[in-house]
This record gives sequence, C-alpha cells and structure tokens, in this order.
Amino acid sequence: MMDTPYEKTGFFAAVAGTCRGTDVFFRLLRQHPLRMIGQFLLLMLLCSGFVAVVHFFTTEKEIDQAAAGFRSTFGNLSVQDGRFLPELQPQQMRSLLLPDGGLLTYVPPGETPKLPEKTDGNDFHYLLYWFPEEFLLGKKLGDNEWISLNFRPNMIGTEQSQSDLTGFETRLRAVAAKQKALPATVGQTARVMAVDEMAGIFKTSWTLIGFLFFFVLGAVQIVFYVGVFVGMFHLTGARQLRVLRFRDLFIIAMYAGFPAMLVASVFAAFELPLLNFGSAYVIGMVLYMLTVVNRIEREAAPPTAPGN
Repeated sequence: MMDTPYEKTGFFAAVAGTCRGTDVFFRLLRQHPLRMIGQFLLLMLLCSGFVAVVHFFTTEKEIDQAAAGFRSTFGNLSVQDGRFLPELQPQQMRSLLLPDGGLLTYVPPGETPKLPEKTDGNDFHYLLYWFPEEFLLGKKLGDNEWISLNFRPNMIGTEQSQSDLTGFETRLRAVAAKQKALPATVGQTARVMAVDEMAGIFKTSWTLIGFLFFFVLGAVQIVFYVGVFVGMFHLTGARQLRVLRFRDLFIIAMYAGFPAMLVASVFAAFELPLLNFGSAYVIGMVLYMLTVVNRIEREAAPPTAPGN
C-alpha cells in the first residue's frame, strides 16, 4: 500500500495515538520497519519493568517472611570446603514452606529424601532440595509433568531434564546417593553468611531475572502470535484486501498490539484472574487489528463505480 517516503512518528506519539484511536495508523504505516521494531522493544522493556517492580513490592514481604522462617529453621548459611550447610543441626533433614506453593527440604548425606504428600495435586508448585554440595529444583509444568534442574554453587553450568513425577523422584534419589559424608569438623571452620543479607541480594536478583525473563518471553510470544495471525489472515482473507499488503498487515498488527501490551501487563503484574499475558494480548491485538484494517480498507480504496 505505502510506496510513499518513510515518515517518523515518535515513540510516545505512537503509543498515545494507538491508545486514542485508529487515525494514527495512516502515519504508522509509513514508518520504517526497523523503527517499528525499536518502538516495540522499547514498549516491551517498559512493560517488563512495570511487571518486575510490581512483583518486587508484592513479593518483598513474602521473601522477608521466608528469610525469617529460614533463619529460625536452619539458622544462617554456613559454607565449609565447598559445602553449603545450615548453621543449626547440619546432620538433620527438615523442610520449610516457601512462597507461591514451594517447599525447601534440606537433605544431609546418608538420608533418603522423599516427595511430600499430594505433590501431584495443587499443594506444591515447585520443590527445592538442598544437598550440601548440590541443589535440585523441581517445577510443576502440568498434570504429572515436571521439569528438574540441578546445579552446584561452586561450578558453572546446570543439568536440566523433563519427566513425570516418578522420573523426578528417581533423579532426586540419584542425586542423594552420590553425596559425600560430612567431615567430623563440620561447622568448626565454616564461613557464615547472614540470611538477611542474602534475602536482600535475592530480592534484587529475582527482580532482575523476572524482568529479563518477562522481556524475552513476552517479546517472543508477541512476535509469534502476530506472525501466525497475520499469516493466516493474509492467506484466508487476502483476496478481500484491496490496498493492504502482508508488510502492512504485520505493521498494523504490531502497533495494534501496543494498547493490548499495556493491558496484558496489568494482568501479568497483578496476576488477575481469567486471562494471562498472552491471552489478554491476543484478544486485544486481534480485535483492534481487524478494526484498523477495516477502516483503512474502507477509506484508502477508491470508491467502486455504480454497476461494477
């Protein structure tokens, strides 16, 4: 459609214009595609920051409560000869509830770890097993579907696998079986790490990780949704389009998603019911895009002569 020279519409003008109505799309279609991509990434960056900040303040109290529970259950963290041990009773296995449906279980060498009851229900969304030389994290993905990740604090790299609950339990016992016995001098020459300081570092790190995760995953999701919908729309409805090409449809869809990104970020930040980020985005983007396409096709195409 647009063979005229490129125009420049600023970022805030583009966001405000798409939120106000469809008039701005006639100018946005004359934007250079790279400028459109840059504005999309900038808005995704701001949305990710908003979600991360809201999550920080909503989880700060939970993290502080978890740190207090950790301190009363395990004491501070003791580091000795590459092993991470609880300051209190490092030879005793015990568990601690974590925020968002999690469970932390400390497993000293020689003990056989077990899965908590009702793990296959909704009681626990993730399980973290703490061995002196290794950590094993199990995250529930769906019905009897788990992903496990084990990592060693003194080594670079992780090991990841996906299986059912039985497979996760098998891996849990394999990790426990290879743990070395604690030395007789355990706790005597250890370096103590204060839990409160670690909680502060964790809050900052968790916020940064959440920000990066939401930014990358959200951007990939949006490009995928737009590509699939525009491709299907172009294949099934291209014959009815008189002025818009595939490139125009892609630009319209990306900009039509700007208001949807803002609304979807609110759903994600406050974890509102009914819709997640992807669902809220798709609904808003599709409805708005169809409205914009209809208007541009109606106004940009020359009127049909009577009798034709």
